[in-house]
Amino acid sequence: MALSFELSPAASNPSKFGPRLGQLTYKNAISLPTPNLIAPTSRGVVPHLSRDNLLRTRSLSWVHVPFESFLECRPPILTLGTPMHEVLGFKRDRHIVSMSLRDLGDTREMPPNTGKFVTAWCVRGVKKVTPEDWKQHVAKAEPDVVYALVDSQPVTSQKRLMKSVERTAEWLVHLLKPTAEPHKIPTILLQMPGNQSIPARSAFARTLIEPLHPTEIDSLKPLELSCLNDAVGGYVVDGPTELIRASLDLLSVTKPRIAHSSSLTSDAANQIRGPHDMLKLIRDVGIDIFGAEWAVKLAQWGVALDFEFPAPAAASSDTYSGLPPKARGNGKQDLGHNLYDVVYRTDFAPLVNSQSTVQCPCIACTPIGRAPETIIRHSVVDSEPETSGNHLSHTRAYIHHLLHTHEMSAHSLLVSHNLEIISAFLSGVRHVLSTPDFENEVERFFEYYDSGYTSSSEVQAVVEKVAEVVEAVVAEAEGVTAGGFEVGVETGGTTPPVTAAVRDVGIGIALYDEARACWAEVERLRGKGSLKREKQVEDTETTKSE
Repeated sequence: MALSFELSPAASNPSKFGPRLGQLTYKNAISLPTPNLIAPTSRGVVPHLSRDNLLRTRSLSWVHVPFESFLECRPPILTLGTPMHEVLGFKRDRHIVSMSLRDLGDTREMPPNTGKFVTAWCVRGVKKVTPEDWKQHVAKAEPDVVYALVDSQPVTSQKRLMKSVERTAEWLVHLLKPTAEPHKIPTILLQMPGNQSIPARSAFARTLIEPLHPTEIDSLKPLELSCLNDAVGGYVVDGPTELIRASLDLLSVTKPRIAHSSSLTSDAANQIRGPHDMLKLIRDVGIDIFGAEWAVKLAQWGVALDFEFPAPAAASSDTYSGLPPKARGNGKQDLGHNLYDVVYRTDFAPLVNSQSTVQCPCIACTPIGRAPETIIRHSVVDSEPETSGNHLSHTRAYIHHLLHTHEMSAHSLLVSHNLEIISAFLSGVRHVLSTPDFENEVERFFEYYDSGYTSSSEVQAVVEKVAEVVEAVVAEAEGVTAGGFEVGVETGGTTPPVTAAVRDVGIGIALYDEARACWAEVERLRGKGSLKREKQVEDTETTKSE
């Protein structure tokens, strides 16, 4: 296989599901120490990152492309004869590019799959993709790594559950069979089906390791396989710990284990929401590669991550470094900063506290200036400054301003920053895994950083903010005049009744829910009816002055 994986026996837990260190190598050209991350893409682009900024983001060595976003064109753009590396602008010597049919972070409800096709979502609605279609798309797009088709939709009966297991195995066999036009099969990663059923997950694992019948072996030549598991380069898992263990218990420990996160939707069960969940999966399952969908979503909501592993010995009190992440009622710090909040309006500190051991190389914390000879100067106003020095980091106040003025560069800076922070976090994890202190450091991290609500009053405070935004948006959609309030802005207003429906839309982490409420309100204020709202505010102020 082009993708190889080697565990470090000295630093890995001897048990099947303990934490482990490894090295993932692609064609001896790209090497990733594990645990590490996969960057998500939308239509082949890492959200908010232009190609030059993508190349400057050092943490991006593996990017994942959902093929479904290209299905609105016939034929899809990635199948027109040019390898997807060249079409999408990725470097073969820097980026491993994987491809799946569905977006693994998309939790929307879809029409059911059948034995003949899998449903996928694109901008023109639902498309049906047959196993043969997928095989041809893979051959023409030429990804480095491909995810085999999986029937992983929610099921309501035992019969349907077993069908999903059988279909996934059949689709894997179809992908492996030779074609009239020989092509090189990329490394195959397999999503493990079975949903919430431990017996179904175990049954699928047994299917992979069962010896193939001689006729099946002949049908798969020139591949030399004794069982289907020989053709699998790694396992993609989801769900709680006990379900993941059921999927992996019978399978090889020498293949990489991958877990993608959802895009922080409230209806995603057992999703990876942050570093706490990542540490649990490293400790309890031995996950090697993590999807970074949640970090990209937080950047969209204006959150700049600011945490490290191992956790600091004590909370920082350095006022020069700017405001530390907010401390919750339990004394634990947030994982970052909600830069939509007005407290950052005059905070001219970098995104990471100066006392942090993290040296963030992102485009926000370590901006790179242009060479003097590349700058076009039109007048003396544009003359070169008398003194030159290192380019200072972009400040929290600056990005706060960009967010409230709807500048796209704000999200570019935050995506790059959040990905680098996760990369530094996993680098710290790898360092601690080489010592006997991993368990203690994990517990200390859990005690230092907040992972969710701890009191009903804290829940109520955040839910009220979300309720204001939700009810205002609904009221305006129905043509009702909304109250004059702004979440995260300095004006105030009355709080509408808090309903159970509003309570359900929360992610479960105060920082995330507050940031999402602020983001939604800023988006609402610039949307349809913004001029009418501004006029109402002006009329109110005029009335008060009279």
